[in-house]
Amino acid sequence: MKRKLFLLFLLTMPLAALRGADTAASGINIDADGGAVFIPTNGAMLIVITNNVRATEGQSLLTCDLLSILTRASSNTNEQTFASLPQTSAFGSDLQSITAEGHVVIKDDRGHATGDKAVFDQATDILTLTGGKDGPQYETADGQSHLTAKKAIIFDRKTGIIRCEGAFHAEGSGPLHLLSLPMTSPGK
Repeated sequence: MKRKLFLLFLLTMPLAALRGADTAASGINIDADGGAVFIPTNGAMLIVITNNVRATEGQSLLTCDLLSILTRASSNTNEQTFASLPQTSAFGSDLQSITAEGHVVIKDDRGHATGDKAVFDQATDILTLTGGKDGPQYETADGQSHLTAKKAIIFDRKTGIIRCEGAFHAEGSGPLHLLSLPMTSPGK
């Protein structure tokens, strides 16, 4: 089954996307050392990208071992490729969720966060970061504030609230900021 999915991917994926998916309209670039698989399921498209994944959009950077992107599929899922995915600042309203796993780093001009897993839910506009040796961590770009949580750090982009689950440690004198995540900026 894995070989069939990979073959399907090779047949439907533009050659340029194998070297790094780049969409000029949105400024998104996704590179990985491994492969990518496109799986159409029930009116959605699951895109799984593996091995040293690096996604950028403007000042925003996401690195991880495995990246899963769930979008609403186009009307013809058999012909959908990365290049044909809807582009409203990345996936816009067609994005459902992004899950990054393994050695996750999220960085922008305001700070950076690390953990073992990050899940972004488009419907709620919430980014949840979990895992890591000492738990998920967040630090402002200027180094003035640092936050570590035992279970999770949750960035609610609608309300602007950053919250911790479980025991936490916070230090510093500067304000905390919400992070931007590639592929999730508001539609243009």
